[in-house]
Amino acid sequence: MHRVPVLLFLLVSSAAALATPPLAQSGWEGTWSTTHGELRIVSIGAFVVGDYADRGTLVGQLSGRTLTGTFTNGGRAGTFTFRSDGTGAFSGSWGWAGEAESGSWNGTRTATESPALTNFSRDGRALQSLSNSRDVYNGTYDGTFGEVRLRSADLVLVGDYGDLGVMAGMWDGNGFVGTFTNGARAGWFDFEFLSRTGDFRAGQWGWAGGPSQGAWTLRKTDASTPSIRNLRRRTAPAPSPDPSRPSPPPAAPHAATRLSSTSAFDMDKLRTILAMQHHVQFVSEEDASVGEQNLRDAGFDIQGGRFIDTEASGLGGLFTTGRLRAYVATRGTDVVIAFRGSGGSNLAQTIGNGGTDALAVKARADFIENGAGRAEDREARMHAGFVRAYERLRPEILAAVDAAGGRDVYVFGHSLGGALATLCALDLAISRRGTFRSITHIVSGSPRVGNGPFRSLFERGVPNNLRITIHGDPVPRVPRGRFTDLRPERYYRHVGRLLPLTESGDIQAADDIATVGLARFGRHSNSVYLNAVVQLVREAERSPSVLNVDLRALGDAEREKARD
Repeated sequence: MHRVPVLLFLLVSSAAALATPPLAQSGWEGTWSTTHGELRIVSIGAFVVGDYADRGTLVGQLSGRTLTGTFTNGGRAGTFTFRSDGTGAFSGSWGWAGEAESGSWNGTRTATESPALTNFSRDGRALQSLSNSRDVYNGTYDGTFGEVRLRSADLVLVGDYGDLGVMAGMWDGNGFVGTFTNGARAGWFDFEFLSRTGDFRAGQWGWAGGPSQGAWTLRKTDASTPSIRNLRRRTAPAPSPDPSRPSPPPAAPHAATRLSSTSAFDMDKLRTILAMQHHVQFVSEEDASVGEQNLRDAGFDIQGGRFIDTEASGLGGLFTTGRLRAYVATRGTDVVIAFRGSGGSNLAQTIGNGGTDALAVKARADFIENGAGRAEDREARMHAGFVRAYERLRPEILAAVDAAGGRDVYVFGHSLGGALATLCALDLAISRRGTFRSITHIVSGSPRVGNGPFRSLFERGVPNNLRITIHGDPVPRVPRGRFTDLRPERYYRHVGRLLPLTESGDIQAADDIATVGLARFGRHSNSVYLNAVVQLVREAERSPSVLNVDLRALGDAEREKARD
């Protein structure tokens, strides 16, 4: 099961659930007509749970006339701030996870009765009252993914998780069911009731729209009512809303996919890194149609109308199962090319294959041979499996790029998709030389792709490049060692500039970068990378000086350590 270091939980009910004894009303309980559709809110003490329009959900905490919290919309999440005028209206702001709250969200109350919440049941089960058990779930729990703190009343509970997660839920007759977000991504969970002491069994979780990813159980360790604090932890100060300047509704996450071709490591670059992580999420959705819709919701047009998809068989141990997938999408003059990695179901085995893969041998690529400008460029060698994988996708990608007609190209990928993105960026620099104003390459969790001459050729052709790693992720350490030719210039070498992060989003110093050591397989997930980038964005908004680092020097330090 994937490691889930920070979760943000939202759980709610259907009309049947709220037909039971109503919760104590607050100045926010009821139905509201808002900028982004009908908003329905119920209260639990100083907290609220609600939903809006046809798929949005939210949970918040009261402080005077101000309500702050988080919302989900489909598979995405953000934060909001509502300010009541005391007469049945509010003005407010919203923003996607990792972004400032720059959008407006205003509303007027149309009914004060406890409404039915309709957007949260995953499988249509009727939710019920938890009779005679108003506070049985109050307490602190030891869970599969760490400590969870809950408070309950009737059929609703709220709580928090770790340092940033927030949780709210409702009873379905067997336990509590609902949805959560991890960083900017949403999912669902289902906790089956075990005993009157408030323990659970047979818990499970999964990403929005997808199947179960594994078990998640809770065991109560303290029955006293805990403090709930995480809803007050904000991404950035919310600006005062300006009703005269309406913004896109939360269903269109343009801000979270903002792009900049700058090569400097500044806030624009950092937001582009965040956008890269979202694009990797789009291309990696289990159901391609979900990713395609999320991409359209973000304002992009998909070239050819669909993702590019082909078989991954016969490509060696680093591509043991699944299919290759990529897309070319445009928004304005921007062209985005995103690659999904394809690996085995057992990550440890896949990593092991990377060290012994029969295709981890020297290989040439025609697009390099035909465009090499220096004699040493012809010594460039790459992992044969990566080359063959990219060549399967290349014809459709180049055709889509040629049809797109944009000016600024962004090439993104995570994991094995990062290796393909690296080959693609160099391909465009050589085969489409002079066609585009800029080529921006950003990858995360990428394995090594080629040797020293390949690195040199890549860095000349694609100077605006960046790799992101998480401390302990084993994938950037493979393929290991040398090609079959033992000359040092044939060793695998990472390319370009490096942004080395911890799970919590801190930038590592050069001395702390590790190229060997204990493999933390749970740190390879794109959700871990996304969450780390979100945390770095938050820190940089508070203290821009954290970006005063030399990414070229960090990349050199990593390469030097890999020689040892």
